[in-house]
Amino acid sequence: MNLLARAAQCSSSSSRILPRLGYPAATLATKSSNQKQYLVNEALVQAIRKRARNLPPQEIQVRLLQHPNSTQLLSLPQAVQLSVQQKLDLIGISLQQEIPVVRMENWKSFLYKQEKESSAPKRKTIKEIHLQPKIADHDLERKLQQVTKFLEKGHICVLKMPLLLLDTVLQQLPPSAELMHPPQIEGQKALIRVHAK
Repeated sequence: MNLLARAAQCSSSSSRILPRLGYPAATLATKSSNQKQYLVNEALVQAIRKRARNLPPQEIQVRLLQHPNSTQLLSLPQAVQLSVQQKLDLIGISLQQEIPVVRMENWKSFLYKQEKESSAPKRKTIKEIHLQPKIADHDLERKLQQVTKFLEKGHICVLKMPLLLLDTVLQQLPPSAELMHPPQIEGQKALIRVHAK
């Protein structure tokens, strides 16, 4: 009996637990980076069936994510049958909701995307540099060199200084620095935010 026939059989029988559908061996996977577990294929079907103890399989609803903006509300056997037809894995995304959310995707490409997202930098760090009113020229050069190093690493720099130094600092900013917005002036103090061009 082929996989489609088994999927069709499980949609017609209401009292049986869904049979093994011949999915690949990966039924439970753990990502090592953040230890989040995803249920895949048969383990997913068993977990959903266990949650809905009293319902027959064709009455168990799942929300299927196929594309970034497209969702479908299907019965569990229909989702299984669709994944078998398209030769994709059924991956549990959020099983704690009233209607479990599953996704149809190749298991290895899903893991690759998850690893790529977790290794990407979360956000840019903001570095603050304070300048004193009577700063020496050499010290000002050193502070601006520090700004250049921070910008090369992709950080955002906030320079806090007295209003007297604003024009001098704006003229001596490194060429790689770009103002994020006009300088903020509060009384005798000024603040500028810069990022790399």
